[in-house]
Amino acid sequence: MPRSKFFRQQLPDKYQDINYWPYPAIDNGRFSDAQLSTFNMKAQAVSMYFRDVPLADIKSSTGIENAYVVRLVKKCLQVDDDGNIYGFCALLPYFRVKKYRRQSTTNIQPLVCRGLSGAFTKLLSNYPDIAELVDELVFRNVTKKKFE
Repeated sequence: MPRSKFFRQQLPDKYQDINYWPYPAIDNGRFSDAQLSTFNMKAQAVSMYFRDVPLADIKSSTGIENAYVVRLVKKCLQVDDDGNIYGFCALLPYFRVKKYRRQSTTNIQPLVCRGLSGAFTKLLSNYPDIAELVDELVFRNVTKKKFE
């Protein structure tokens, strides 16, 4: 169980028991031993946090700072597009719970091919009619060819 009463009230009942959290099927060839060790250490810290182990004991056992443990817990509790939490999957190396969202304006210069990350996605989010048209033109043809 999480620590504070306020935290418990906000957390749905089905997520209070971490045994039911999504846990990744880890492909040993995909991650190095160091990355797997880091993942296991983070998972251990989150598990200890939910067993109400004092943060000082978590730090001495795992080497993970108190504030970082809390950040890991919050990351695990982020909700995905299907409405479920990411659970321990959020602790995998390079796993992002938020999609990249371009903040800056696009400054297009001739013959310069850098600094445009996320520009197309931003265009589609700013103009949903274009996004719908692209989906219809691109994905409609893909599904037709796939099932023919």
